[in-house]
Amino acid sequence: MGIMPKSNRLPERPKPPSWEAVTEDIASIADDDVVFKVGKLASYDPTLLSEKNNLQDSDVEASDLIDSHEIESSYNDTLRLIKLYSELKDAPVRLEQQYSHLKVMGQELTQSILNLKDLAQSVSKDAEYVKRSLRHELIPDSNYSTKSLSAKSKAKRKK
Repeated sequence: MGIMPKSNRLPERPKPPSWEAVTEDIASIADDDVVFKVGKLASYDPTLLSEKNNLQDSDVEASDLIDSHEIESSYNDTLRLIKLYSELKDAPVRLEQQYSHLKVMGQELTQSILNLKDLAQSVSKDAEYVKRSLRHELIPDSNYSTKSLSAKSKAKRKK
């Protein structure tokens, strides 16, 4: 029931190219390809590449060398790419933490809103109670005289 048939297998890896295919590919690459330029640059003596030395005095032509500015630019681009990749690699974890934090804050905010509503209802009930109490004091009952009513309210105020 839950077992997958064995016919859904991944395709096999391609076989590595033969030596002849590799040499054919290398032979078909243009001489000014960046791979060859970097390879030539790496094979030169570092003293020939310094700015103090004159490249025209050596057997190395300046056109064969990659401009040092271009190398520096490529290196900086690579560093930025690596940094960006590491930041993006950590992004899901940070986003999950921020999401959890926002979720907790949302729950706390919802609870605070409910507490404020309860408090507002309580204050409203208390205000209504005070209004009723004041109405009863101000409306004289037939059993009470106005003097006794004012004496009672003075006594309540002193408390």
